[in-house]
Amino acid sequence: MARILSLRTRLALLAVLAACRSASAQAVQRRSALILEKRGSIGQLSVGTKIDSVGGELHRVRGQPGIYQSSDGALQVEADTSGSITKIRILSGNFLTTRLIRPGRSTLKDVLSSYGRPAALAVRGGELIVSYDGIEFGFPYQKPGALSEADFGQLLQVPVRAITLTRTRSKP
Repeated sequence: MARILSLRTRLALLAVLAACRSASAQAVQRRSALILEKRGSIGQLSVGTKIDSVGGELHRVRGQPGIYQSSDGALQVEADTSGSITKIRILSGNFLTTRLIRPGRSTLKDVLSSYGRPAALAVRGGELIVSYDGIEFGFPYQKPGALSEADFGQLLQVPVRAITLTRTRSKP
């Protein structure tokens, strides 16, 4: 025989279901989001905002002042001494730019096709950094010294290691 739930019990169940749905939606948003490079933002994070506004989604990286990381390691955030976010580094292929570039999946050739000629190229910290206004793409590169044309040609099929959002020269 089916039991009839009281109005109070039904409302309590609806509240629990709504809370679960909200928590689930937030978890999905953290696992994948669109990178808005011209705005310097991804999900709730934006370059230029205070790190305190992010809440408990990021934790400090021990021994590295001003560096924060998501619990799953997909995002790293750098903040200046005043607490403003200066860089957001995306390491997970679950995130993509407005031009459909994903870490770990898209190649240097894809980046060049989508974004055109870069503003700058640099070798730094074991990576080739391909820079545009407000966004940088990092590719694994271990050779010391200047980047040769032959090396650049070989890197065309190498996947993006990380995407870093930086301050843009002009906000849209």
